[in-house]
Amino acid sequence: MQRAEVTLRRSGAISPAVVALVDGLLQHLHRPEESPAYIHRIRVDIKRLRAWLCLVRGAADFDWRALDRRLRDCAGRLSPSRDAHVVLDTLKRLESRADGKEKDTLVLLRSRLHFTPAAGIDWQALKPELAAALAALRDPAVALDTEKILRRGLQRCYKRAMREGRRALSDRGGIAELHELRKWVKYLYYQLQFVNKARPGSYVKTRKRLDKLGDRLGRIHDLDLLHRRLAQLPPGEDWAPVERLLARRLRKQLKSSRRLYMQAFHKRPSKFLHPLAG
Repeated sequence: MQRAEVTLRRSGAISPAVVALVDGLLQHLHRPEESPAYIHRIRVDIKRLRAWLCLVRGAADFDWRALDRRLRDCAGRLSPSRDAHVVLDTLKRLESRADGKEKDTLVLLRSRLHFTPAAGIDWQALKPELAAALAALRDPAVALDTEKILRRGLQRCYKRAMREGRRALSDRGGIAELHELRKWVKYLYYQLQFVNKARPGSYVKTRKRLDKLGDRLGRIHDLDLLHRRLAQLPPGEDWAPVERLLARRLRKQLKSSRRLYMQAFHKRPSKFLHPLAG
């Protein structure tokens, strides 16, 4: 039996969760390790904080756009290293499902790609810039923690994700539209994580559905990333078996994404806020 979604009461403020995220990431930056997992943690936490900025943007009396740009730019400087790692992970997943000519071609393709976990990242410049942006979030996180702001922000993000889904999953949708949908699905998921920190057990089914949808959209992004890397290789090899495999996997992930989108966004925006009543 699935657990009912529970009500978030005003006593469950979300600011402690936001401040804890800021402080945790600041501590993480002091660690010397710069592995793929280290980089991934930074990028995910930045996305969570950008989701919070999206939540409060309508009521913010500070320059949230400037802070959002600073966080986005910091994350962007980590993307090339992270993307290279994702390409290799995607190749390995495909190899585990392939056989025959497809598997042989995937193994050959992996031998043509190279990856250095933290190549090209200027940590001495990046860490102080990111730390300054994080410190600027702490006071607004407390000042803007009201039920009115929470409700407005959640409804706004839900509407936007719903609209992006209709566009991305239509016959006219493409990779760019799917990427935009993924961004807003993740924003909404992270916002509901903040709510759940304040009131454990809230939005259980919705969070699970958004998490699954975000995962499928992420797999589409990974497949597209591999496809683009494939197109950049010099001519001379026959990559057709990989191209066919990528097309099949993409169709499968799109079908799953459409189903999960319908499950996650079947409510009217006003009804989506029902668990916050009371």
